[in-house]
Amino acid sequence: MRRLEEFFTNWRDEAEDNLDCFITHETMFDLQLTIDGFFGFMREMFHTEGEIGIKPRRLNSDPLENFFGGLRGAGGQSSNPTAVRLPYLIQQQITSRPLKRAARRRLTDGVVEAVEWNQLDREALKSLNAYSPSLSSAWMFQKAMSVPVGGRPPPQLINSILGTNFATMENLGDPVLRPFLQDVVQWTPLARTLLGMMVSAPQLLPSILLSVGALPIADWLRHFIALGAYDLLFRAAQPFEGAVEGIADDSERFKWKRRLEAWKYGSGNDY
Repeated sequence: MRRLEEFFTNWRDEAEDNLDCFITHETMFDLQLTIDGFFGFMREMFHTEGEIGIKPRRLNSDPLENFFGGLRGAGGQSSNPTAVRLPYLIQQQITSRPLKRAARRRLTDGVVEAVEWNQLDREALKSLNAYSPSLSSAWMFQKAMSVPVGGRPPPQLINSILGTNFATMENLGDPVLRPFLQDVVQWTPLARTLLGMMVSAPQLLPSILLSVGALPIADWLRHFIALGAYDLLFRAAQPFEGAVEGIADDSERFKWKRRLEAWKYGSGNDY
Protein backbone atom coordinates (compact mmCIF):
# COMPACT_ATOMS: atom_id res chain seq x y z
CA MET A 1 0.00 0.00 0.00
CA ARG A 2 2.89 2.36 0.79
CA ARG A 3 4.38 1.74 -2.67
CA LEU A 4 1.06 2.53 -4.30
CA GLU A 5 0.77 5.76 -2.36
CA GLU A 6 4.30 6.79 -3.38
CA PHE A 7 3.52 6.00 -7.00
CA PHE A 8 0.41 8.20 -7.07
CA THR A 9 2.19 11.01 -5.22
CA ASN A 10 5.12 10.98 -7.66
CA TRP A 11 2.74 10.75 -10.60
CA ARG A 12 0.84 13.80 -9.33
CA ASP A 13 4.04 15.85 -9.00
CA GLU A 14 5.20 14.89 -12.49
CA ALA A 15 1.79 15.69 -13.99
CA GLU A 16 1.72 19.12 -12.35
CA ASP A 17 5.12 19.94 -13.91
CA ASN A 18 4.07 18.67 -17.33
CA LEU A 19 2.21 21.40 -19.20
CA ASP A 20 1.08 18.92 -21.86
CA CYS A 21 -0.70 16.68 -19.35
CA PHE A 22 -4.29 16.02 -20.45
CA ILE A 23 -5.56 16.13 -16.85
CA THR A 24 -6.74 19.59 -15.78
CA HIS A 25 -5.80 21.13 -12.44
CA GLU A 26 -9.42 20.79 -11.28
CA THR A 27 -9.45 17.10 -12.14
CA MET A 28 -6.03 16.65 -10.53
CA PHE A 29 -7.33 18.21 -7.31
CA ASP A 30 -10.37 15.91 -7.23
CA LEU A 31 -8.24 12.89 -8.08
CA GLN A 32 -5.72 13.62 -5.35
CA LEU A 33 -8.52 14.07 -2.81
CA THR A 34 -9.87 10.67 -3.83
CA ILE A 35 -6.44 9.00 -3.63
CA ASP A 36 -5.57 10.60 -0.28
CA GLY A 37 -8.98 9.72 1.11
CA PHE A 38 -8.67 6.11 -0.04
CA PHE A 39 -5.26 5.55 1.51
CA GLY A 40 -6.32 7.35 4.68
CA PHE A 41 -9.34 5.10 4.94
CA MET A 42 -7.28 1.96 4.33
CA ARG A 43 -4.74 2.97 6.99
CA GLU A 44 -7.54 3.59 9.46
CA MET A 45 -9.11 0.23 8.64
CA PHE A 46 -5.82 -1.62 9.17
CA HIS A 47 -5.28 0.19 12.47
CA THR A 48 -8.67 -1.03 13.71
CA GLU A 49 -8.17 -4.51 12.33
CA GLY A 50 -8.75 -6.10 15.73
CA GLU A 51 -12.15 -4.46 16.10
CA ILE A 52 -13.53 -4.57 12.56
CA GLY A 53 -13.30 -7.69 10.45
CA ILE A 54 -14.11 -8.29 6.79
CA LYS A 55 -15.93 -11.51 6.04
CA PRO A 56 -14.92 -12.81 2.59
CA ARG A 57 -18.01 -15.01 2.39
CA ARG A 58 -20.27 -12.01 2.83
CA LEU A 59 -18.34 -10.02 0.22
CA ASN A 60 -18.57 -12.83 -2.32
CA SER A 61 -22.34 -13.10 -1.90
CA ASP A 62 -22.99 -9.37 -1.73
CA PRO A 63 -25.63 -8.49 -4.35
CA LEU A 64 -24.08 -5.06 -4.75
CA GLU A 65 -21.02 -5.04 -6.98
CA ASN A 66 -19.00 -2.55 -4.94
CA PHE A 67 -16.56 -3.57 -2.21
CA PHE A 68 -18.69 -1.92 0.48
CA GLY A 69 -22.45 -2.48 0.31
CA GLY A 70 -23.58 1.06 1.19
CA LEU A 71 -21.42 2.87 -1.37
CA ARG A 72 -22.47 3.60 -4.94
CA GLY A 73 -20.18 4.26 -7.87
CA ALA A 74 -20.40 7.65 -9.56
CA GLY A 75 -18.56 8.88 -12.60
CA GLY A 76 -18.01 8.20 -16.27
CA GLN A 77 -16.83 4.58 -16.18
CA SER A 78 -17.09 3.71 -12.49
CA SER A 79 -20.16 1.54 -12.70
CA ASN A 80 -20.91 -1.32 -15.07
CA PRO A 81 -18.26 -0.16 -17.53
CA THR A 82 -18.21 -1.34 -21.10
CA ALA A 83 -14.87 -2.33 -22.59
CA VAL A 84 -14.40 1.10 -24.16
CA ARG A 85 -10.96 2.57 -24.42
CA LEU A 86 -9.47 6.05 -24.46
CA PRO A 87 -10.50 7.03 -28.04
CA TYR A 88 -14.12 6.23 -27.24
CA LEU A 89 -13.91 8.21 -23.98
CA ILE A 90 -12.49 11.25 -25.78
CA GLN A 91 -15.15 10.95 -28.47
CA GLN A 92 -17.84 10.72 -25.81
CA GLN A 93 -16.65 13.97 -24.26
CA ILE A 94 -17.27 15.64 -27.63
CA THR A 95 -20.52 14.04 -28.78
CA SER A 96 -22.32 12.69 -25.71
CA ARG A 97 -22.69 15.63 -23.31
CA PRO A 98 -26.53 15.45 -23.28
CA LEU A 99 -26.34 11.72 -22.55
CA LYS A 100 -23.86 12.26 -19.75
CA ARG A 101 -26.10 14.94 -18.23
CA ALA A 102 -29.07 12.57 -18.45
CA ALA A 103 -27.11 9.79 -16.75
CA ARG A 104 -26.01 12.13 -13.97
CA ARG A 105 -29.57 13.35 -13.50
CA ARG A 106 -30.81 9.76 -13.26
CA LEU A 107 -28.31 8.98 -10.51
CA THR A 108 -28.76 12.20 -8.53
CA ASP A 109 -32.57 12.07 -8.73
CA GLY A 110 -32.52 8.45 -7.62
CA VAL A 111 -30.28 9.19 -4.65
CA VAL A 112 -32.41 12.17 -3.60
CA GLU A 113 -35.61 10.13 -3.81
CA ALA A 114 -34.02 7.23 -1.92
CA VAL A 115 -33.18 9.59 0.95
CA GLU A 116 -36.46 11.52 0.89
CA TRP A 117 -38.60 8.38 0.71
CA ASN A 118 -36.41 6.38 3.12
CA GLN A 119 -35.58 3.70 0.55
CA LEU A 120 -32.11 2.90 1.84
CA ASP A 121 -32.15 -0.88 2.07
CA ARG A 122 -29.83 -2.98 -0.05
CA GLU A 123 -32.35 -3.85 -2.75
CA ALA A 124 -33.45 -0.23 -3.14
CA LEU A 125 -29.88 1.00 -3.51
CA LYS A 126 -29.13 -1.80 -5.93
CA SER A 127 -31.95 -0.57 -8.19
CA LEU A 128 -30.12 2.74 -8.67
CA ASN A 129 -27.64 0.84 -10.81
CA ALA A 130 -29.75 -1.92 -12.28
CA TYR A 131 -28.76 -4.56 -14.83
CA SER A 132 -28.35 -2.99 -18.27
CA PRO A 133 -28.54 -5.28 -21.32
CA SER A 134 -27.33 -2.37 -23.46
CA LEU A 135 -24.01 -2.37 -21.62
CA SER A 136 -23.79 -6.13 -21.12
CA SER A 137 -24.32 -6.86 -24.81
CA ALA A 138 -21.63 -4.38 -25.92
CA TRP A 139 -18.73 -6.60 -24.84
CA MET A 140 -19.16 -8.90 -27.87
CA PHE A 141 -17.59 -6.28 -30.14
CA GLN A 142 -14.43 -6.16 -28.04
CA LYS A 143 -14.43 -9.92 -27.43
CA ALA A 144 -14.58 -10.65 -31.16
CA MET A 145 -11.62 -8.32 -31.75
CA SER A 146 -9.45 -9.56 -28.88
CA VAL A 147 -6.75 -12.20 -29.11
CA PRO A 148 -6.57 -14.71 -26.24
CA VAL A 149 -3.23 -15.67 -24.74
CA GLY A 150 -1.65 -18.23 -27.02
CA GLY A 151 -4.29 -17.70 -29.69
CA ARG A 152 -3.38 -17.50 -33.38
CA PRO A 153 -6.34 -16.01 -35.26
CA PRO A 154 -6.10 -15.26 -39.00
CA PRO A 155 -3.90 -12.15 -39.47
CA GLN A 156 -6.65 -10.08 -41.09
CA LEU A 157 -9.55 -11.26 -38.90
CA ILE A 158 -9.85 -8.13 -36.73
CA ASN A 159 -9.46 -5.79 -39.71
CA SER A 160 -12.10 -7.76 -41.59
CA ILE A 161 -14.53 -7.61 -38.66
CA LEU A 162 -14.03 -3.87 -38.24
CA GLY A 163 -14.30 -3.17 -41.95
CA THR A 164 -17.44 -5.27 -42.39
CA ASN A 165 -19.03 -3.86 -39.24
CA PHE A 166 -18.59 -0.20 -40.15
CA ALA A 167 -19.40 -0.75 -43.82
CA THR A 168 -22.66 -2.42 -42.83
CA MET A 169 -23.59 0.34 -40.39
CA GLU A 170 -22.71 3.03 -42.92
CA ASN A 171 -24.99 1.39 -45.48
CA LEU A 172 -27.80 1.25 -42.92
CA GLY A 173 -27.48 4.98 -42.25
CA ASP A 174 -27.32 7.35 -39.29
CA PRO A 175 -30.06 5.65 -37.19
CA VAL A 176 -27.72 2.66 -36.88
CA LEU A 177 -24.30 4.31 -37.01
CA ARG A 178 -24.71 7.30 -34.70
CA PRO A 179 -25.88 5.45 -31.55
CA PHE A 180 -22.98 3.01 -31.91
CA LEU A 181 -20.44 5.83 -32.25
CA GLN A 182 -21.78 7.29 -29.01
CA ASP A 183 -21.42 3.94 -27.21
CA VAL A 184 -25.17 3.33 -27.09
CA VAL A 185 -26.30 -0.18 -28.04
CA GLN A 186 -29.94 -0.53 -29.12
CA TRP A 187 -31.69 -3.72 -30.13
CA THR A 188 -32.94 -2.76 -33.60
CA PRO A 189 -29.67 -1.21 -34.86
CA LEU A 190 -27.69 -4.11 -33.39
CA ALA A 191 -29.95 -6.74 -34.95
CA ARG A 192 -29.82 -5.00 -38.35
CA THR A 193 -26.03 -4.75 -38.16
CA LEU A 194 -25.56 -8.41 -37.27
CA LEU A 195 -27.94 -9.50 -40.02
CA GLY A 196 -26.17 -7.27 -42.53
CA MET A 197 -22.78 -8.68 -41.56
CA MET A 198 -24.02 -12.26 -41.93
CA VAL A 199 -25.35 -11.47 -45.41
CA SER A 200 -22.36 -9.46 -46.66
CA ALA A 201 -19.56 -11.55 -45.12
CA PRO A 202 -20.78 -15.03 -44.11
CA GLN A 203 -17.19 -16.32 -44.30
CA LEU A 204 -16.39 -14.40 -41.09
CA LEU A 205 -18.85 -16.39 -38.97
CA PRO A 206 -16.72 -19.56 -38.51
CA SER A 207 -13.65 -17.47 -37.62
CA ILE A 208 -15.59 -15.40 -35.09
CA LEU A 209 -17.09 -18.55 -33.58
CA LEU A 210 -13.65 -20.13 -33.21
CA SER A 211 -12.12 -16.93 -31.82
CA VAL A 212 -14.85 -16.11 -29.29
CA GLY A 213 -16.09 -19.60 -28.45
CA ALA A 214 -19.52 -21.17 -28.49
CA LEU A 215 -20.22 -20.80 -24.76
CA PRO A 216 -19.45 -17.04 -24.58
CA ILE A 217 -21.64 -16.45 -27.62
CA ALA A 218 -24.46 -18.46 -26.03
CA ASP A 219 -24.05 -16.39 -22.86
CA TRP A 220 -24.11 -13.18 -24.92
CA LEU A 221 -27.36 -14.24 -26.59
CA ARG A 222 -29.24 -13.91 -23.30
CA HIS A 223 -28.12 -10.28 -23.05
CA PHE A 224 -29.19 -9.74 -26.66
CA ILE A 225 -32.62 -11.23 -25.94
CA ALA A 226 -32.88 -9.16 -22.75
CA LEU A 227 -32.03 -6.05 -24.77
CA GLY A 228 -35.00 -6.70 -27.04
CA ALA A 229 -37.25 -7.42 -24.05
CA TYR A 230 -36.23 -4.19 -22.32
CA ASP A 231 -36.92 -2.27 -25.53
CA LEU A 232 -40.44 -3.72 -25.73
CA LEU A 233 -41.07 -3.06 -22.02
CA PHE A 234 -39.91 0.54 -22.35
CA ARG A 235 -42.20 1.21 -25.31
CA ALA A 236 -45.14 -0.51 -23.61
CA ALA A 237 -44.64 1.43 -20.37
CA GLN A 238 -44.29 4.90 -21.89
CA PRO A 239 -48.04 5.72 -21.70
CA PHE A 240 -48.03 4.91 -17.98
CA GLU A 241 -45.07 7.05 -16.88
CA GLY A 242 -47.39 9.76 -15.56
CA ALA A 243 -49.39 7.25 -13.53
CA VAL A 244 -46.27 6.17 -11.64
CA GLU A 245 -45.91 9.66 -10.17
CA GLY A 246 -49.38 9.28 -8.67
CA ILE A 247 -48.62 6.12 -6.68
CA ALA A 248 -49.26 6.94 -3.03
CA ASP A 249 -46.90 4.44 -1.42
CA ASP A 250 -43.32 5.74 -1.45
CA SER A 251 -41.79 2.29 -1.67
CA GLU A 252 -43.89 1.23 -4.66
CA ARG A 253 -43.38 4.58 -6.41
CA PHE A 254 -39.61 4.32 -5.93
CA LYS A 255 -39.55 0.75 -7.28
CA TRP A 256 -41.57 1.60 -10.37
CA LYS A 257 -39.56 4.72 -11.17
CA ARG A 258 -36.33 2.75 -10.98
CA ARG A 259 -37.91 -0.03 -13.05
CA LEU A 260 -38.92 2.40 -15.80
CA GLU A 261 -35.44 3.92 -15.76
CA ALA A 262 -33.86 0.47 -16.00
CA TRP A 263 -35.95 -0.33 -19.09
CA LYS A 264 -35.15 3.03 -20.67
CA TYR A 265 -31.41 3.12 -20.05
CA GLY A 266 -31.00 -0.64 -20.29
CA SER A 267 -32.45 -0.63 -23.81
CA GLY A 268 -30.41 2.36 -24.98
CA ASN A 269 -33.52 4.50 -25.39
CA ASP A 270 -31.88 7.39 -23.53
CA TYR A 271 -30.11 8.20 -26.81
